[in-house]
Amino acid sequence: MKTNSSFVLKLVLEIMKAFHEDRKEIQDLEILQSIADSIALPSSMTKSFLENTDLATDDVKDEAAENSGPAGAPFFILGRNGQPRRKFVFSGTQTPETLIAALNSLASNDLPAKRS
Repeated sequence: MKTNSSFVLKLVLEIMKAFHEDRKEIQDLEILQSIADSIALPSSMTKSFLENTDLATDDVKDEAAENSGPAGAPFFILGRNGQPRRKFVFSGTQTPETLIAALNSLASNDLPAKRS
């Protein structure tokens, strides 16, 4: 399905409003379904996406990492180009061990060798 950036923005804004203004529990699938319904997202597509929790969780984490602004200083987003699901977001002071563990995790996730 081809996405329209204004449609995606509207969805994100509705989810943010539900969480921040309406104090709804946005991890509740029924609440997410009602938000999707409110912007005319096809119910069958939404239900299928939400029932695949691994996909939904990964996408939500990616979106949060991409859109989270600094909430403390320092603020780090560590990741690898071309691997959007391999990100670490840190806000505020972190121990050296925490940062080293994140960097080691990213470094150890090298692409597999090409098969001949």
